[in-house]
Amino acid sequence: MKWNVAKKVARRKCRVLKRLERARQQRFIRELNATSVIGANSIRYELSERIHAVNHGGIGMMMKLARNTGLADAIDRRVDLLKVHAPYKESDHVMAHVLNMLCGGTRLEHLELLRNNDSLLNAVGADSIPGPTTAGDFCRRFTADDLGSLTSAEFRAIHRLRTVTIH
Repeated sequence: MKWNVAKKVARRKCRVLKRLERARQQRFIRELNATSVIGANSIRYELSERIHAVNHGGIGMMMKLARNTGLADAIDRRVDLLKVHAPYKESDHVMAHVLNMLCGGTRLEHLELLRNNDSLLNAVGADSIPGPTTAGDFCRRFTADDLGSLTSAEFRAIHRLRTVTIH
């Protein structure tokens, strides 16, 4: 029998509730043993070739949404900062900054953490993202007019969002 996501979540919740109830019932027994409740006795660390995890699991969906709404294309059409796109387009630079913010980055230097996160690169379907130096060069080229172009690209994508289905 296959479990769907809702059943798996309900089963895990039930397991946690039973565990908490058992702990509540045994609280006086633990007190007599005088041992710590929190410990690292059963933890194991493994590296797997096939399974990867990302702290920010919605990142791939956000990038897919940007592509499907036409945001990335609109940025590339409306924002013209780079003479040569080797290898990054304007939308790649903007999306790198968005990724950095969504992943908790507060400085350009935090892009380096994302560049070295294999799971995150897989999640967004990128071989690499711009590094801090390249991102800084991109930001220094921005003018008020470029900001207006970026904003108009965002509004266009927001209006298109109502009709988009993500597959």
